[in-house]
Amino acid sequence: MKVEILSLLTKSKSKINFLTKKCNKNPWLTHLQGWIKANRIFAVQTVNFHFCLLGFIWLLLQF
Repeated sequence: MKVEILSLLTKSKSKINFLTKKCNKNPWLTHLQGWIKANRIFAVQTVNFHFCLLGFIWLLLQF
């Protein structure tokens, strides 16, 4: 099982490296990659915010 996971990881890593090499040649893809990275952080923050909001509402309903 571990070996399978490791081989999958190395395969995906080489694919990612290949894609980043391609992206470095193509400015549009590089821009897209940067946008995805920036929005991933934003999405995580939004999800965290909603969880905090739900937790707060749940606490209010307990009283």
